[in-house]
Amino acid sequence: DIWEKKILGLGSPKFDRMRNVNQEKQKVPDEWMKIIQKPDGNKKKVVFYNTGISALLEHNEKLLEKIKDVLHVFRENQDYVTLLWRPHPLMDTIIKTMRPQLREEYQKFVKKYRNEKWGIYDDTVDLDRAMKLSDAYYGDGSSVAILYQKMNKPLIFQSVNVRYGGKMQEDFIWSYNFVADGQDIWFVPYYYNRLCRYHCGENKITLLKQLP
Repeated sequence: DIWEKKILGLGSPKFDRMRNVNQEKQKVPDEWMKIIQKPDGNKKKVVFYNTGISALLEHNEKLLEKIKDVLHVFRENQDYVTLLWRPHPLMDTIIKTMRPQLREEYQKFVKKYRNEKWGIYDDTVDLDRAMKLSDAYYGDGSSVAILYQKMNKPLIFQSVNVRYGGKMQEDFIWSYNFVADGQDIWFVPYYYNRLCRYHCGENKITLLKQLP
């Protein structure tokens, strides 16, 4: 009751702004439309690819390899889907100051991606346009992902341990909460909408029911 008297919950200005942005009034650059439109005039699906700073600082070279793998996948499927890559605005600065050993390699494939022009590279300040224009989110967990989730569009987090063009590596799953029941531990992974059971004696995880 004390908190109800002291705090008035009116929502989030960021969420409200996203709800009020009219997609029809968003100015889409002509060079973007050339990539998005099919030869018959129909629009391809657009995937908003977001790469963040936290993932870079945690995974280093592995994240760069993941990004290159993602670019490879979308390049192979450019006839059906358009990749709209929007890295964190401070990505290059952070690499320069905190991960200088990665800068040359990063700039190399960014330049290649931009020059080939099969996908969109968005380094503008207009985040709303990218979010409204896209049909789904793929990439790192961030405040942008939380904001995107409010738009009721598909949202998928990437794992640096999963590769399409190279050798598949073991993925990892984790959860904030679990229930222990004898030799079994029940939980719902953070990234997957599935009920899981871990068998302690067998050191084995079984994926069970798909959740809404």
